[in-house]
Amino acid sequence: MSNKRKWVIQFEGRQLTEPVQVEVVDKVVLGRKDANRGGVVDVDLGPHGAAKKGVSRQHATIATSDGDLEISDMKTSNGTRLNNKRLEPGRGYPLKDEDYITLGALEFKLKFIEKPKTDTRDTEEIVKTQTDRLPAQQQTVLIVEDHMEVAQLFSMILQKHDYVTHISRDANRAMRFLQGTRPDAVILDLMLPGMSGIEVCRYIRRDSSLDQTAIVFVSANKNPGTERAAYDSGADAFIAKPVNAKELSETVKDCIRRRLAGEDVTRQLQDKDITKALGKDDVQAMQPSVRDDTLAVVVAGFTDRPFTMLVDKPVTLGRGSYANPSTHTDLSRFNAKEKGVSRIHAKIKHENNKFYVQDMDSMNGTFIEGKQIPPYEPREITSGSEVRMGQLSMTVYFMSEREDT
Repeated sequence: MSNKRKWVIQFEGRQLTEPVQVEVVDKVVLGRKDANRGGVVDVDLGPHGAAKKGVSRQHATIATSDGDLEISDMKTSNGTRLNNKRLEPGRGYPLKDEDYITLGALEFKLKFIEKPKTDTRDTEEIVKTQTDRLPAQQQTVLIVEDHMEVAQLFSMILQKHDYVTHISRDANRAMRFLQGTRPDAVILDLMLPGMSGIEVCRYIRRDSSLDQTAIVFVSANKNPGTERAAYDSGADAFIAKPVNAKELSETVKDCIRRRLAGEDVTRQLQDKDITKALGKDDVQAMQPSVRDDTLAVVVAGFTDRPFTMLVDKPVTLGRGSYANPSTHTDLSRFNAKEKGVSRIHAKIKHENNKFYVQDMDSMNGTFIEGKQIPPYEPREITSGSEVRMGQLSMTVYFMSEREDT
């Protein structure tokens, strides 16, 4: 039975003297052994220069969680990064094949060598929590909640009222799901890995094809400012945790009814969708006619300051304001100089309904999902791609409506 639950993973990269292969059945601790100080370590990175690179004796854990693997920082002084995004200590973050992990200053790539035989789902897909053969009249609810126990509780409550439920544990997966599916309602947690529920709500409200999707926030953080921010971002309702099952089901039902009835919710929120979501200095006005040419960009470390980028013609990215503002995006406000971003670092263009990133022979390079791209060679990106310029990492999302193929 244990073999069916075993993962085999491998760490590799130029900073490691040789690849390190690890078996994960439940949980392994990454760090470095110290004969004088003790401490339990399953994966000893000491032989790879871990001490000089700021790796703690017990630095991070990799554990199984609901058929996936997750990494957690163990409250270290030098931190843990996943694809150049610093992790919140003690919180699990899902791993995928070819992710880049950085412990202190020691970076390596994760490779999946063997997955559990019982795991038949792609770990990058949204978890579907019910059978595929369902009556067409059943309404669909997407639950965006990083605590699986809470998400499963919401799912059970709603399934008892004949809703089809899907679960996403982070904003990235939720956005991917929404590109191919139009749920009747979305239940949002306020705090999510990588991006807040507020920003996910704004993302949904910018998409005209989701006008009839109701949005219900469920959060333990119930204060007037937080609740107001949720409504300003486009929410239909706000429920405080702990959740009353009857209140949850009735709220979802009422919000869906009001959206389908075309009550004044959409009209009241249209102005806020554009003006409230982003700072006025960061926004290019988004109109339905240019949606296919528009990207939403979230910079790591600045998730409260996303911006939209109109790519009706090639747009360069870098720092400094001397370039034409209509074709150049100045990233200085995101500490671009300190992170090694060149004045004209990269270019993004939109051709044949696809987006491409091109490095402009920058000093510190341009990377897509951790892989450096050659200068002047355009490379296609997908919605949710991580693009890194030097050490400035950002995630790009398509604002266009794409049909399933």
